[in-house]
Amino acid sequence: MALLVDVPGINHKLAQRVAIYFDFVEDIETASREELEEAPGIGPTRAAAIQRWM
Repeated sequence: MALLVDVPGINHKLAQRVAIYFDFVEDIETASREELEEAPGIGPTRAAAIQRWM
């Protein structure tokens, strides 16, 4: 979760929701943009930011 807080546009609360949605950091790192967008509060812009950061 700590990694997600460093992503622009992702605050602590949103990082928690994404961490709960994906069981492991590796799942976030390997998720497609479409899979990231399915997480609560993550749309196309934030999904792209997560992919760039990871």
